[in-house]
Amino acid sequence: YSILKNLGLDELIVQDLDAYINKAIKLAANIDQLKEYRLGLRTKITNSSFNIQSYIKKYTKSLQGMWLAKCKHPELELNCCAQKFETIKEPAKALELYLQSIQHNPNQAHIYNQIGIILSKDAQHIDALACGYKALELEPNNAYINACVGDASARFGMHTEAVKYYGLAHELDPKFKNYLSSLIFVKHKDANTTLPELLELSQKYHELYLSHIQSLNIKFDYNISKNKLKLGIISGDLNGHPVAFYLWSLLEHLNRERFEVHLYHSGIKHDVFTDKFKELSDSFTSIYEISSLDTAKLIASKGIDVLFDCSGYTRGERLEIFKYKPAPVQVSHVGYFGTLAIPEMDFLFANPYVIRKEEEKYYTEKIYMFPGAQTHCDLPWMPQASEEAPCQRNGYITFGSMNSYHKLSEDLFKIWITILEQVPGSKIIFDTQDLIEKGSTNYLYKVFQSYGIENSRLTIRSNKDRVN
Repeated sequence: YSILKNLGLDELIVQDLDAYINKAIKLAANIDQLKEYRLGLRTKITNSSFNIQSYIKKYTKSLQGMWLAKCKHPELELNCCAQKFETIKEPAKALELYLQSIQHNPNQAHIYNQIGIILSKDAQHIDALACGYKALELEPNNAYINACVGDASARFGMHTEAVKYYGLAHELDPKFKNYLSSLIFVKHKDANTTLPELLELSQKYHELYLSHIQSLNIKFDYNISKNKLKLGIISGDLNGHPVAFYLWSLLEHLNRERFEVHLYHSGIKHDVFTDKFKELSDSFTSIYEISSLDTAKLIASKGIDVLFDCSGYTRGERLEIFKYKPAPVQVSHVGYFGTLAIPEMDFLFANPYVIRKEEEKYYTEKIYMFPGAQTHCDLPWMPQASEEAPCQRNGYITFGSMNSYHKLSEDLFKIWITILEQVPGSKIIFDTQDLIEKGSTNYLYKVFQSYGIENSRLTIRSNKDRVN
């Protein structure tokens, strides 16, 4: 096509095989036409872009154009290489290239944002936020950038800021459900949030993203004399996560003569805990790449009696599955304690200390009051406490926090500072990977220093290796 087009022989161009055959047969029968083509071909080549002189001019111009493009926009090549390093999970090399790219062109909002994402994942929260703010200066109406700043704020315990930016992201792009689910989740950590607000936001999520889903219309057999119930558990945290610790112990002690357990892992992360769950369950299915409809059909085919959601509006949520109503009894359980506002969710496990009687009106689920404590702690590797308390050995009281940094806040720090002030010589340990990065560590030291608490009274260490 290209050759004939450049030679001006459009009449020889055909669009399909039949036309090609017909054209060849007709030309074979037209000797005069073939002679004309043959005698005029050299002239056509000389006068076309196939002429070597003409071709060299265009080729030279193209080479110069490519070189000038790289000289004018070297950041394009740097960004491309950086993205490749991110793909193969080498963020440090990607970061180095992105920083070089910014030096060549400081007006790249998306690159500032990408740098912020890498820094935030590496717990360099302060620098991550600075990059996010710079990206917003350049593109304030970019929904994705607003959401990323919300992520960075949430990871650093700045919950009110996170609410602001997730809210802006949702306003700018209401079609993307993750912006609203992130807003709902972080709202639970914001001290200014009320239960009516959470209910309203959850109902909004249902209306926007779930209300169109039709039930599978399964006729369930509610057999009260069933000897063995099939339990299904959907969670994005069947790995090294507190929800997994709870479920691990629960499954180890559950009477398996009365219950079958089928696990559905909606998260992407797999580790030694994930492998353990495969051993503890009657079946284990990774549904990360399986659609919600197909997962619902799979659950229904298994004949699950009670289906638990252990993610709520957190990462890895698959609430669409419950809209299909694949099980006769559906329960919102550990992992999320707010309302989901999904009519197909029958129960929410709670106790009077988690949800008071007068608060039940803000939940669409029927609150099933669990007798006693709502959770437990029976980890097989938990060490035995020594008879001698650490304070007897050390000569001072040690307080501690093993929470991720996103669950902390300055208001909480002020409470702990007050306690440290009232207990002479006492110290506090922060056992969290989120704070190991130097900038975040220095920030925490400064907060406590501003109230007269010396650095020597703080210990900051990593809890990265939870298994050991």
